[in-house]
Amino acid sequence: MNMSSDVGRVVYVFIDPYQGRPPKWIGGLVETGRRLTAEIAGRLEVVVFGLDETDVAGFLLDPSPDHIHLWPDGRLSDYDGQRFAQVLSTLLNRSPAPILLTADTPIGRDVTTRLAASGQARLIPRCVELKGQPEQVEASRLVMGGQMERGAVLPLDRPIAATMRTLRLPLVPESTKGARPPISVIDDIPDKWYLEPLGLKRLNDAGLALEEAAVVVAGGWGAG
Repeated sequence: MNMSSDVGRVVYVFIDPYQGRPPKWIGGLVETGRRLTAEIAGRLEVVVFGLDETDVAGFLLDPSPDHIHLWPDGRLSDYDGQRFAQVLSTLLNRSPAPILLTADTPIGRDVTTRLAASGQARLIPRCVELKGQPEQVEASRLVMGGQMERGAVLPLDRPIAATMRTLRLPLVPESTKGARPPISVIDDIPDKWYLEPLGLKRLNDAGLALEEAAVVVAGGWGAG
């Protein structure tokens, strides 16, 4: 796997594979990672699955991350959470006590849960805020079905994975772009897992993504 040589403290921002319009939360997730990187005196690296180098420029915000790790679309088969987690685990093992930020999406929840279950990282699910210090992070996450927030302080002595609620991420203008950082293509791809993926399909590409909606209305048997 061709990667950067610096193995200091790193904040990794994982971008879900997507098609069509980039999700609005990408800028806010990268910005959250950038702020956290400054607080822990580390470096910011973005991990992208399912795009090509020409497409990556679409979310390079000013200033750009220090490095990008890319799993190109041409090498990416159907979604397999275990393979995704294995690639991320390899990255996490390169740095002392790294932090992995993902959006609180189905894919983000899947891969971070796998990392936590295998002992690769401590998981902070449904996180709404992260504040870093040189040796610890302060986290606030939703509990009780999203009705309450609970805080926690975690020492930076082992990897941490956090899924960030997309509606609580900062708004970042889409028009600003930074200089192109170094890009490493992930070529050490693990074999397919024993599960056979049925595919990944985003519904309603032209409309608002469900995770970006401020209000969601659902009906059941009692709605008729």
